Amino acid sequence: MKEKLPKRKKLLLLGSSQLTLALRKIFSHMNEDIEIKCDENAEVVLNSQNSFNLLLTTLEYKERMLHYKDLQAPILFLSDDEANELREISNEIEAKYYLSNSKTLEVLFLNISNLMNYHLENCECVSDQHLMKEYKETVDASNIVSKTDIYGVITFVNEQFCEISGYHSSELIGKPHNIIRHPEMPEEAFSDLWETILNKKIWKGKVKNLKKDGGSYYVDTTIKPIVDHRGVIIEFIGIRKDITELEELRLQLESELNITSGNLQEMIKRSNEYHKAMDESTILTRASLDGSITYVNKEFTEALGYAPDEIVGKDHRILKHPDTPKVIIKNLWDTIKSGKTWKGMIQNLNKFGETVWLDTVIVPIKNMEEQIVEYLTIRHNVSEIIHLHEEIETTQGELIYSLGSAAETRSRETGNHIKRVAHYSKLIATLVGLDNTEAEILFQASPMHDIGKLGIPDYVLKKPGKLTSEEWDIMRTHSELGYKILNASNRPILKAAATLAYEHHEKWNGSGYPRGLSGENIHIYGRITAVADVFDALGSDRVYKKAWRIDDILKLFKEERGKHFDPNLIDLFLENLDSFLLIRDKFQD
Repeated sequence: MKEKLPKRKKLLLLGSSQLTLALRKIFSHMNEDIEIKCDENAEVVLNSQNSFNLLLTTLEYKERMLHYKDLQAPILFLSDDEANELREISNEIEAKYYLSNSKTLEVLFLNISNLMNYHLENCECVSDQHLMKEYKETVDASNIVSKTDIYGVITFVNEQFCEISGYHSSELIGKPHNIIRHPEMPEEAFSDLWETILNKKIWKGKVKNLKKDGGSYYVDTTIKPIVDHRGVIIEFIGIRKDITELEELRLQLESELNITSGNLQEMIKRSNEYHKAMDESTILTRASLDGSITYVNKEFTEALGYAPDEIVGKDHRILKHPDTPKVIIKNLWDTIKSGKTWKGMIQNLNKFGETVWLDTVIVPIKNMEEQIVEYLTIRHNVSEIIHLHEEIETTQGELIYSLGSAAETRSRETGNHIKRVAHYSKLIATLVGLDNTEAEILFQASPMHDIGKLGIPDYVLKKPGKLTSEEWDIMRTHSELGYKILNASNRPILKAAATLAYEHHEKWNGSGYPRGLSGENIHIYGRITAVADVFDALGSDRVYKKAWRIDDILKLFKEERGKHFDPNLIDLFLENLDSFLLIRDKFQD
């Protein structure tokens, strides 16, 4: 993976000393964080191509530049009157950008600044995308994975899926998933599966599948519905582990145990072999009726750090994580005490106080009289997958926050502005009744509400005085620019960010922009962000104004209730003003 460029933008000037002096004079008046390097030797270009964001030169160097067609950074040529020749040369060396007949220093500055910003951000984006791809490939390599649309038609299979089923991916994609359905699988099993996942719940179970050659295999299967920011299911992802050997051994034992006691010793030996296989492949514990641990295997010791003599005789609560909800523990005990098997994901603590995620099955063991005599717990350590997912989510959140900060920095607003807006938005979402998932999505997405400002020229965005009508027209385009930047993604957080970037300047009475939406036609995310953004903007110093007093802000909010803002949101804001002021004080500039 290529090393990321430094945050400091770097400009390489290839030209005469006269050109160098002129450009140095121009950049001495800029407020940009730009490092300038000058050289009159074209050879430096090849050696420095990974350490600068823009190459600025003139047509007198065209012959030298013909030897360097693979530069990563954009090239900006300067020309006074050779426009036709300039276009011809730029095409020859495949330059990404060129400029001819620049009449004003302002045009030159804008092009230089925009090209460097674009290259810097594009390199960071490419690096982050590569990292995300690495994470996906790690998960993909350790499981049997498939994806289907909402009708069960296969849209993706990984290499492990093809290997175990005997099919090539081209034979599976576009076909219904029942292409591998084994005729021995009962109809009710799939009815339960579909009922579960269509209700947006995770389904787990053991499935017998049919290979292309007519053989069969068993997989321990988890199917997860994937929903968008509106809560609509868009696809299903299935993650499986091959359990064919263990299942075939279990079936063989069941068959032989139904014979007679004639070959009892052989059956006992095979039973012990089965127990050994289970003991060496899973985390096993046994517990008495009161939850005291009576047995742990080697896999338990490796996963949780306790030696047998440190844990046997102790209550299972020694492993309980403080974040585990009491309702889960109650449901677990109610289930197993009734003689039923409990399945679920449990967050445990190891001996050293570290979190361990365990996919857990607890089976009540009964005697001949159907009385429960002990509990057998089978666990699989899935901490690596959970932590990988958390790392992916964290990386995405950091990327979103960094891009939001870039937009605020260009408009000379502080990073604490987007922090406050994010916390205000989450608070309003909770007060208005959105569930925790939606409130968290809005919290993560809100830093991107002004991402479109990255496309607004500096002479408009950073103007300290009042904007002209033409400049206002340019400024208003940032909503649509933000939407276009974000809307291509299918990730729930980025979809939400696209919506609120597009609609947070709409007004309740229809007088906002860019589309003049009104009332509840404005998405709730946009209505919430409008209140949070205006409250913080009015209460903060800007290059064009001083912060308003809180009384003046409240007066405006009351006047604009039902005009600019959703009246219900304003009522909730005023009723909970103290909570908003606490957030403001916590994240002061």
